[in-house]
Amino acid sequence: MLRSRLGPGAETARRVALAWATLSAAAHHHCYELAPTVAELRRLHTEVSALLTRLNGRTEPGR
Repeated sequence: MLRSRLGPGAETARRVALAWATLSAAAHHHCYELAPTVAELRRLHTEVSALLTRLNGRTEPGR
């Protein structure tokens, strides 16, 4: 959807998908898995902040 509707490009769409999957896994880890470290969560926060900045101001075509 990001590539077709907002046009940020394949690289940004890939980064968004990776961030989503990583955050989802972090929030739903199993008892036999290690929880994410503080450093990993900070890196994810930085990545999501950068992606939001990149996507901010982009609108749907025709708007």
